[in-house]
Amino acid sequence: MDKLPPKQQVLLLLEQCLQTGIRGRLAEVVKHARNEIERKDEFTDAFYRQASIDVSDPAYPGLVFKVAKHKRRWVFRYTPVGAKSTKQQTLGYFPEMSVAQARAAWHEVKYPHSDVLQEPITTFSVNQLIEHYLIYAQQYRKEWRAERRLLERFLGDRYGHHDVSEVDTKVIGRILAAVEQRALDAGHQGQRAKESALTLLRHLFDVARGKSEYLAQGAPWIDADLANPCEGLSVERQSQSAAPLFAGDVGRYLKALVGLPINEDVKGLLMLQLNLLCPFSWLCKLEWQHIDWRRQCIALPNEQGRLNWLPLSSSALQFLENRKRQQRGTQPWVFSALKHHHKPMPARYPSELLASLKQHLQLPDQFTATQICQFGHSWLEQQGSVLAKTGLPISDAHFQLLDQRQLVAAAEQWHQYLTNLRQSS
Repeated sequence: MDKLPPKQQVLLLLEQCLQTGIRGRLAEVVKHARNEIERKDEFTDAFYRQASIDVSDPAYPGLVFKVAKHKRRWVFRYTPVGAKSTKQQTLGYFPEMSVAQARAAWHEVKYPHSDVLQEPITTFSVNQLIEHYLIYAQQYRKEWRAERRLLERFLGDRYGHHDVSEVDTKVIGRILAAVEQRALDAGHQGQRAKESALTLLRHLFDVARGKSEYLAQGAPWIDADLANPCEGLSVERQSQSAAPLFAGDVGRYLKALVGLPINEDVKGLLMLQLNLLCPFSWLCKLEWQHIDWRRQCIALPNEQGRLNWLPLSSSALQFLENRKRQQRGTQPWVFSALKHHHKPMPARYPSELLASLKQHLQLPDQFTATQICQFGHSWLEQQGSVLAKTGLPISDAHFQLLDQRQLVAAAEQWHQYLTNLRQSS
């Protein structure tokens, strides 16, 4: 093989792949690669005669070969100007209408006022789409790194070699379902993850079609008339009270935290989160200098530099004192990374442990750190607690007007309730 030209070597390897007996989508990809190298058109009458599923011709955007039980027809999918949903028009039936006739009909409906045959748009893979978008995103999008991870993991890894025209609402739906499941497995909110993913995917296709407020270099990269596969899709929002947590579930969770042989650092963070009713990210950023030992409170600065306060129960205060004594002042963080102690603990550590406990205890899907906070706030409100009136965290303006003893007493009340839940579970 070494004596053959590179092109012939690749063709020989592709033929060997086909001879292994591969079938389905993988065989189609290999055949398409072979035909591209040989400059052959695989979308012939013979190809469509054997087709068992719907086929989209990437060189003719919107031209779809529909395979039904008794009929086969050519349709043209398009999005009318100003509309959000995709429509389709039947061009003819196969085999009465051949491939050449279908393409001519496609040209007539797509370019009704043109007498010159338009060159079909060349194929544009999903991987190419992602590459072009990331070049644009690095210039205009602050969260481009997170967008890159999501696009490569859920779009590129699954559909990277597909043509962009093959990405439809069903594909987007499967991607959103995968994003939601991964978020739930990590202990995050699935709905919020789906919303973010849908917003990103919609923006991705708008930019690619040249319909974004920011015109990326060389855009549009794909047919501007190609329908955005995200149009018409939405993520139904659930109110926080739609799926409340049960006290018994919280009790079982707390009992498992105390009894299971799991990492003590991450366990301590989860228990403190349950006591303080705050996000994991706050505790991961917590430094020793943020603790006001005299007032028995935590004072965390927000992005504007203003302080937010969280009262500590005696048990939480004792936990922090013991932890500080164990660290002997060697670390600025209350919860440092497990290997690199000079860095704070990543928020994914407690999230992943919560997800594992949720699966182990068979807790409901909505059992997340956010819903734990909501559960606690609802209980405090039922008790008429001062913490329900001020909200958590307490703004510095409110904190200065309140009696700190009342705040600590309210924290003690919540801690006692948690103790009762654990003992009764």
